[in-house]
Amino acid sequence: MDSFSENLAENVRLARAGGWRVTLHANDASGVDDALRIFEAACSDRFPYAEGDGLDCHIPPTQETTNRLAALGLSLGLTPEEQTTEPHYKDWLQPAKSIVVSYGLRAMAGAISPLGAAAAAIRGASATHAWGTPLNGVTIGAAQRCGAGGVLGSIETGKYADFVFLDSDPREVCADAMSAIRCLATWVAGREVR
Repeated sequence: MDSFSENLAENVRLARAGGWRVTLHANDASGVDDALRIFEAACSDRFPYAEGDGLDCHIPPTQETTNRLAALGLSLGLTPEEQTTEPHYKDWLQPAKSIVVSYGLRAMAGAISPLGAAAAAIRGASATHAWGTPLNGVTIGAAQRCGAGGVLGSIETGKYADFVFLDSDPREVCADAMSAIRCLATWVAGREVR
C-alpha cells in the first residue's frame, strides 16, 4: 500500500476509535478495490465496523465487492441511477444478505422529492431482492446506514413517529406514476402537522 493509502487507513482507524462513522467513495473499479483495502488495513480487534460505515460506489458492485463488504460488516451506498445500470443487479447481494444498502442522491438537498428518489430507486428494478424492496434503500436501509436505524426508517414502537399518509401505496404503483402520489397528511414526532 502506498503512503497515501496508509495515511488514509490510519485516519479511518482514528475516526472509528473516536466514535465516528466512515464512508469512503469510489468512482471506478480500482477505487473500489483501494477503498476496500483501506478498510481492511484499518480494521482491528479494537472496533468492529457498523452499518453506518461503508462504501459509496459509482459503479455496480461485483460479487467480490459484496463479499468483501459483508466480511468487513460494511454497508453499500448507490444512487438510484447507478443501481439500474447493471442488468443483473438483483443478484448482486444474494450471497451477502447482511449488507445494508441505501440509495442516496449526489445532488443538493431538496433537488428531488423523497417519492421521486423512491421512484428512481424502483425504476427498472424487480419488486423484491435478497435484502427486501428497493424502497427499503430510501427508508430502513438509509436510516441504518446513517447509524439511526434504532430510531428511524420504519414505523415501530420506540422509533420517531414521523410519517406521511399517501393516497396510493408506493410499493404498488408503477415507478413512473410515483411522482403523482399525493400526500394527504404529515406527522412529525407523533403529531399531525399538515
